Amino acid sequence: MAFCEEPLSTRATRATIKNIKHLNYLLRKILLQRITYGFPYQEEKTGEWFELPQSQFQKVTRTGPINILNIRGTKPKKIENYPLINGTDFLKNLTENGYKILFHGTNHDSAKNIIENGICLDKLNKQRAQDFSCGKGFYLTDQFDEETGAVTWAFRRMGRHQSVLIFKIPNHEFESYRGRSKNLIGKDKELKEFVKMYRLGKEKNRDLQKNLKEVSFVEGPWVKLDRESVSIIQGSYQICLHCDKMAECFDRHLHSVIFFNK
Repeated sequence: MAFCEEPLSTRATRATIKNIKHLNYLLRKILLQRITYGFPYQEEKTGEWFELPQSQFQKVTRTGPINILNIRGTKPKKIENYPLINGTDFLKNLTENGYKILFHGTNHDSAKNIIENGICLDKLNKQRAQDFSCGKGFYLTDQFDEETGAVTWAFRRMGRHQSVLIFKIPNHEFESYRGRSKNLIGKDKELKEFVKMYRLGKEKNRDLQKNLKEVSFVEGPWVKLDRESVSIIQGSYQICLHCDKMAECFDRHLHSVIFFNK
């Protein structure tokens, strides 16, 4: 009986198909894991608060462990629908005389990076002008899930892996940076001119950056910009940190982080 050897090209094709099938299997496995869990810490623990120990963020000095909450599916519609922390809803648990509570909306990767490495003021998109900054800064708000709250912002901008970081800053530490701040609250005309200057690029970037070099933070209401018309969103609040020392202060007082996976 004559022996007929399989052509080399056929063997190569079979090997390629086998490799592709194996790669597809691995990709499906990874995708399934991300769909099933999809959280940076303790993926299997959802719907309840747990503490992240200091060993998880050794590069950053903090006042204590960070409270973590993983939420899968639709975000709760009301504050009272969030899991309790220490027997009360978490915002009431946060509220305490002598402290300022601020929120930052982002995605999982950025939140994890802040937890483990601290706030980096250079992470803003340098090509995208913003209300109170030009390529450098860190934005927060004092609202959680209102129209201009951190949760709402994250769900509009961050796809399906949203996150909100919650900072509890002692008033005396926050106010120690007040002397070099830019306060635009209640100063509508100045606010509109300031926003136009930054959002519309009225000056060169290097000049805009120079204007903020000695500023610790800028605070004021949210605004809407339509061409060159600026309208103020009443009752809203935003703050942009510009000072590395102030960012370190916020790092020390990161209280809680919520990870959403819808």
